[in-house]
Amino acid sequence: MAITNEIIATFVLSFEIRTDLDDYRIDMGLEIPRIEALGKYDVSGNILLFPVRSRGEFTAIFQDVTAVAKLHGKEVTMDDKKYMKVEKLLVDFTLGKSHFRIRDFLNGGNVLGEAMNQFLNQNANEIIKEMKPAAAHSIGRHFKEFLNTAFLKIPINVWLLDA
Repeated sequence: MAITNEIIATFVLSFEIRTDLDDYRIDMGLEIPRIEALGKYDVSGNILLFPVRSRGEFTAIFQDVTAVAKLHGKEVTMDDKKYMKVEKLLVDFTLGKSHFRIRDFLNGGNVLGEAMNQFLNQNANEIIKEMKPAAAHSIGRHFKEFLNTAFLKIPINVWLLDA
């Protein structure tokens, strides 16, 4: 299965942060009113004994998202300068409402797409529950790489003036 996507998030309504900078620990809590993921998909496989092939566009809308991220870092020295490296980033989240929409371009009449839409929306809570551990891990890994890109370029004494 191949998926390409674009994610649009409305701005954060509330943001809370707690730090223990001596131990390079940052805990963040945030609320996002709406996240919309748009993309294209290509699926090929079997369901029971029936071959399934589908390609098209998808939209996933998540509302009232609450997330907690726990960042664990360590000090590293490069070129005689001190930097913070993110060692671990744990993410957990809850979703209020969700809605999925698939547009299947391969199968005429879009019967498969409509059946998938009905299934996804009727079983959204169960699907999200099953996907949540993998999604949280993937989000944590992605943002860890992103944060390290920044933290490993900006010495600690630039963004933490007392260091």
